[in-house]
Amino acid sequence: MIIFVGIFGFLLFFQYELGAKLNAAIAPLRLKWIQIQSLKIKDWIIPSLGLGLTSLSFINNTKVQSSLWRTQIWSFRRFMFSFSQGQLSFFIIVFLLSIQLEINSLYLVCVFVFPWLFLLALKKNLVLKKNGVDYDPKGFSFQKILELLIGFSLLLYFNEQLFKHSHLVLPYLEESGLVFFLTEWGWMQFIVLLTSGFFLGLLLPFQGYSLYITFFMYLNSQISYLGFVSFVLGEFIYSYTVLYFNFKKMNKDYFDRLKNLFYFLILSACILFLILFFLRFNLQILNSYGNLIWQKWIFIFTLSYLILGTYMTTMVWGHFTCLHNDPDVKVTDSEFRFTGDICGGPYFEDSFFKYIQNILDQRLKKLNEFQLELNEETRNKIPLFVIKKFDNEKDILIKILSEKIDE
Repeated sequence: MIIFVGIFGFLLFFQYELGAKLNAAIAPLRLKWIQIQSLKIKDWIIPSLGLGLTSLSFINNTKVQSSLWRTQIWSFRRFMFSFSQGQLSFFIIVFLLSIQLEINSLYLVCVFVFPWLFLLALKKNLVLKKNGVDYDPKGFSFQKILELLIGFSLLLYFNEQLFKHSHLVLPYLEESGLVFFLTEWGWMQFIVLLTSGFFLGLLLPFQGYSLYITFFMYLNSQISYLGFVSFVLGEFIYSYTVLYFNFKKMNKDYFDRLKNLFYFLILSACILFLILFFLRFNLQILNSYGNLIWQKWIFIFTLSYLILGTYMTTMVWGHFTCLHNDPDVKVTDSEFRFTGDICGGPYFEDSFFKYIQNILDQRLKKLNEFQLELNEETRNKIPLFVIKKFDNEKDILIKILSEKIDE
């Protein structure tokens, strides 16, 4: 039992490492998407979708992109759109689970390993030199793609083996009586599984842990349908809670704009669950006992429904919130550092740095013009806290723009 749990933990860690490799392999492309210098929606819809789908960590992806919004390099509309696309990153895991047991994963590993070994051997003989420093030619970028494909194929293979040897661990669940609790349905099961899915996120820093666990349990009939839904929603709510407190640590102006979104996301998760509850018990559909293939596709359909449901909640909320959002740039986070939070290293192009400076310069110029237009009479008509807010923003802008940008 302990060995089985250990293997399962290894698979989750393996997926985490694959996510890191995926981000590293397409880092130049992701940076290019981030640096699009346009305020037109049509210019950054596809790049934002790409940023969301190619990230295996919705939480980390959102934290990074929030820095772009905090300096108004990205508008609030663009940030909200990218935030919603980040939720689609769960679909990578859904896709892997959908092809599980459908193809020969070991065959896939062999197909990708041989060309990878060929490129590896070729690379050793053709290492190029540039200014005395070894570097990989662009032609070998295909090697990173093959490594990713091998990794995902191995993940499929190990998951398949774990599933095929599930008979070794299922008797332990039956002997402990845990399986009887999980396969029955009641509000106690709902509370226990929801909180378990939530608190497990504190121990497993891997996105999609609930999807893998419930896939294994549900297809082996070791957990009820609504039980697995409760567990998955626990992970979703964990993600929203982490982001909620992350934004709460920021300046109040940013938190106030977003806090209602997280309330709506949790509310939508509850509504999605109640709809599935109604379909299961009142309409008597989504039943699949004894049919493994049908059971698997009900599982995939349910996951897609939950992801798209929360995705649409974010899109709709973001759309109506942006209609009433102040279009003016406001930089009010006194702890933000231009060279630290945004750059993290000299990775952006010079043209993008100039684009950032131009945005901040325009805001500073607008504030200076506003102060010049104020006289003693008009100043007295404006609340003191508004004047202080403008003065504070001006000081922050001067501080940010005075910092030296790494070349």
